[in-house]
Amino acid sequence: MAFTVQDDTGTEANANAYISVLELKDYWADRGDILLDSDAVLQAMIVEATQYIDFRYRYKGTKLEGRDQTTQFPRYLLYDLNDDLVEGIPREVKEACAEYALASQTIDLTGTSTTGSGTIIEESSKVGPIEKSVKYKDTRQNSFATYAVVQVADNLLLNSGFVLNIGGPIPIRG
Repeated sequence: MAFTVQDDTGTEANANAYISVLELKDYWADRGDILLDSDAVLQAMIVEATQYIDFRYRYKGTKLEGRDQTTQFPRYLLYDLNDDLVEGIPREVKEACAEYALASQTIDLTGTSTTGSGTIIEESSKVGPIEKSVKYKDTRQNSFATYAVVQVADNLLLNSGFVLNIGGPIPIRG
């Protein structure tokens, strides 16, 4: 699937990102960090972060475009903590996406690792004398990472008022 940023109407077909590469770079440049990865790597980080946001929590309101909308945001009848109606993709979601994207460089947010040691993010070899180096994403905890590096993003979402429930079983409609 191609890298596709969702728009504020929820009608972008096959959207899999809340922010563009430029928005990601600008967000971190404002904080004094320059992202030197290729655009393809940054796109993959954004897609992983977007997927994490979509599956991390259940959110208030409903998708604007129902089942046809491939992301959880934007939402219909979404209100923040001040009971203000929120339209489009909220700032907090975009900022959380940028935070999770950077965290995805070192943490496996999706829990999709296929090796015992984690997802390989860097590998090098040398022929003589034989030398090999492998760097893995940290996958020591469950798929919903609880590391300090994601706390800012988690707090952006939790403090927004958009989250429907935190922890516990998800109610089943009957």
